[in-house]
Amino acid sequence: MLKHYKLIILLFISLCSHAQQIVRSTIGSMGSSASNENVLIQQTVGQPALTSFEKNDDGSAIRQGFHQPYLIEIIKKDIDVSIYPNPNNGEFFFEILDESTVPFQFQIFDQNGKILHEGKANSKEKQQVLLKHVAQSIYFLLVQQGKQQSSFKINVVY
Repeated sequence: MLKHYKLIILLFISLCSHAQQIVRSTIGSMGSSASNENVLIQQTVGQPALTSFEKNDDGSAIRQGFHQPYLIEIIKKDIDVSIYPNPNNGEFFFEILDESTVPFQFQIFDQNGKILHEGKANSKEKQQVLLKHVAQSIYFLLVQQGKQQSSFKINVVY
């Protein structure tokens, strides 16, 4: 009977306790972190400088130190493009919907900024893209026509 009481008490304590919260951070043996509503400063052993964040006019960002997340941001959408199917299995089509006859260039990037596929075409042509042997992930299509450009997320699932 005593074993049952111990088991019930143990279960009650485990249900009432709270686990640690996992936050995005560098794992280090020593360090510190400070923040306010606009700024986060983190420092770890082996990283003597503060981590700062600065966003440029073109949307790019620079961080000093070891904390280097990738920042990919869709800045503008000058060109009207139809992409289908999305999500897809690595094979999709896209076409420019405006009446322009100016040729365009396109590039497909992974989340690290690596170019996986690129090409050029006339604006009236429907483009077929086949991404072979890529992982399930989000990829980015950048279409440039003259000085105009647009970027889109492509979701590859299997």
